[in-house]
Amino acid sequence: MIRLGSRFAAALLASFVFIAEAGAQSYVPIAFPDQPVENANELATGTAFGKPAGAGPFPALVILESCSGATADLRRWGQSAMAQGYVVMVVDSMGPRGSTPRNCNVSPLIRIADAMNARARLESFPFVDKARIGVLGFSVGGHIAQIIAADGTRRASPAPGMPALRPFAAAASIYGPCIGRTPNGMQGVFEDATGLNEPLLAQLGDADTQARPAECVPQYEKMKTAGADIDWVVYPGITHCFDCAGLNGMVAVDAIHGGSLLFRYDAEITATAEKRLFAFFAAKMKGGT
Repeated sequence: MIRLGSRFAAALLASFVFIAEAGAQSYVPIAFPDQPVENANELATGTAFGKPAGAGPFPALVILESCSGATADLRRWGQSAMAQGYVVMVVDSMGPRGSTPRNCNVSPLIRIADAMNARARLESFPFVDKARIGVLGFSVGGHIAQIIAADGTRRASPAPGMPALRPFAAAASIYGPCIGRTPNGMQGVFEDATGLNEPLLAQLGDADTQARPAECVPQYEKMKTAGADIDWVVYPGITHCFDCAGLNGMVAVDAIHGGSLLFRYDAEITATAEKRLFAFFAAKMKGGT
């Protein structure tokens, strides 16, 4: 059995208490590649940088890992994005800091800082359209994408040495939890949010025992009623990590609710989710510099 462990639970808890967490871990930035690859087959696992052939400027995506790390499954999403015409920066927050897969003891605030630095790195290249940089996250990465998208009084400023929190052009979460445990009990990521900083798409499975539609959809509905640009889809019978061909059939620990967390790969739903994802980004990040 794969166990995510108590450190992941602590990391999720901390994501709702930014001020308390600010001093919990010192921030040492990760290194990003100096130049991108243009052949998608050459895109590395781990932190990776790729672009379509040509001068651009192209839209870009910052891609955030799950607690399984920057795996070959995550690499495939980067390759698909390159094929769709996106520059990609895949962010491995865990490996450079010695965090092993499913240990996931890198704090959410540090993950957010990494996402901001990845964006700044992309902005330094002339082939990137600076007005069309989106963020895409999976599981805890999707949780982070939702936090970045949310706008509200609980979103404190980053700790000293961390980059400022800035909105992306659009955000997408794939099986990202939208609730966690705090000292005062369960709290939703949008519970104190006043709106969204950017358009958001969330994709969930109704058999996911961690990123539960029953907890997420009411938050999404409340945000949409308040005028937020948010959309979501729930896939019947689909579990957490439905795109994880390399982890098919594995069972982890649900660090939020307790109990088991099944990973069951579904090729058809993965293809559907990919099509919906890129249609969303194309619609929300259209235009150019």
